[in-house]
Amino acid sequence: CTRAAGGEVLKVVPQESACLACVYGNLAITPDEATSFERVRKATAAYVSDEDVKATIQVGLSSDIIPIANMMVKLTLLELSKGRPSGISSLEKDLAANFYRWANRREHEFKALPEGGFDRFDEPAILRWYPVTIPTNPSCTICQLACFK
Repeated sequence: CTRAAGGEVLKVVPQESACLACVYGNLAITPDEATSFERVRKATAAYVSDEDVKATIQVGLSSDIIPIANMMVKLTLLELSKGRPSGISSLEKDLAANFYRWANRREHEFKALPEGGFDRFDEPAILRWYPVTIPTNPSCTICQLACFK
């Protein structure tokens, strides 16, 4: 559960790029957003007080989610207009990766990012996109399905 500490965007082009199973394996998707008392109480040890459980309930703020949604839209528009002259065609080389990570704040997997690095571009920092090119897994069972060939 990242509680909107960051986000990921995966661009999947069948037969050209990694799919969700290539990146994450065969996932058992479970809801992990702590948005209701009942859900958090069930996932928290019995000795934790109800007041402490209530303090952990947190939804992703729109300001945390908007960068991820905007990147999804940008990549979709770029893919749909690929190879055609458009106002965003200059981004084809800039946004060539198939996987992007966004760091909202120094928590969870981003906790090691240095403080005060927001204005520096020579080291990792929060509020930044990180592109990753992930190859297709040759043994991916999803990519091997006939409907994807």
